[in-house]
Amino acid sequence: MENQKTAEKATAEQTKKFFDFLPHKIIDVKPIEAGVRWSGLLTNSKDLKNEPYLFEKVTRSFSAPMNPESKGGGVKRVLDNVDRFFTMQYPDMQLTEEEFFAKLFGVDMSITNMDANNFWKTDKRSRVIIPRKGIKLVLSNPADAIKYKVLKANTRRIAPDYESRFNQASYEFMFVDSGKLIDKRVEEASIKAKAYAMFDGISGDLLKMKDYIRAVGHGLPSNPTMNWLKNELLKDVEADPKKFIDIIDDKFFKDKVLISKAIEVGAIRKKGSNKYCLEDNTDIGDIVTAINFLNNPENSAFKARIVAQIGMAKL
Repeated sequence: MENQKTAEKATAEQTKKFFDFLPHKIIDVKPIEAGVRWSGLLTNSKDLKNEPYLFEKVTRSFSAPMNPESKGGGVKRVLDNVDRFFTMQYPDMQLTEEEFFAKLFGVDMSITNMDANNFWKTDKRSRVIIPRKGIKLVLSNPADAIKYKVLKANTRRIAPDYESRFNQASYEFMFVDSGKLIDKRVEEASIKAKAYAMFDGISGDLLKMKDYIRAVGHGLPSNPTMNWLKNELLKDVEADPKKFIDIIDDKFFKDKVLISKAIEVGAIRKKGSNKYCLEDNTDIGDIVTAINFLNNPENSAFKARIVAQIGMAKL
């Protein structure tokens, strides 16, 4: 009987819904720069977007924002007070986020607390002071976790991530997950390396470079030089390396080249920006529909004639 109770208790422990309100994670809060220069995640003082306050004041202060009067006023909710979880700190109690931090700090964190000592209005731990260079928050530290929550609630002034930093003119700072940003930079470097490797693979072949220009829909001169073609490809590599890779890896690459060549020999005509028709004005739709038309076995004889015309034109 005792063994059965022990087993039941162990099973109950395993089914508990645990959550970590203090994750082992570091978030940088950085000022938003004005330009595209971003070296080592450090902001150049000349490029800071909000120069008036950054140069006239040494620090910026943040606290829990207030709800507008139209929504009843009062302090905006910073911590969730609905979902309950077990935690490693309190494994035998189901607590909301608000209850968890209130227990850790030993204070009432309710936003509806009308007491003169309302945590969000009077406690220094609910204030976040950010110097011009920004701050680093260690979320496993309860004090930093609260600061993060306060800043996160300031959605008008704090960008949620590096990628969103220019989405609103009112953003002053941004959250930067250093780990994610490093992963992103490594991924971008890998994409660039692959794009340049693919460029290197075709840059010595006149026909392959011409086919790329055709597939992408760029205008092709009658007698393009090797240097002109290389320059056009490099423009695409530098502008958007991932798009360059996608174009070459496109399963319809050869079909798009064929249609482009068919247009050059007059077997297919382009109508407007994205419609195609045959010599007799038969509409064959957009690029996808046109490809399906040419790859339809019923149209194999027509496709063979186009291929023969292209061969005769030595394209």
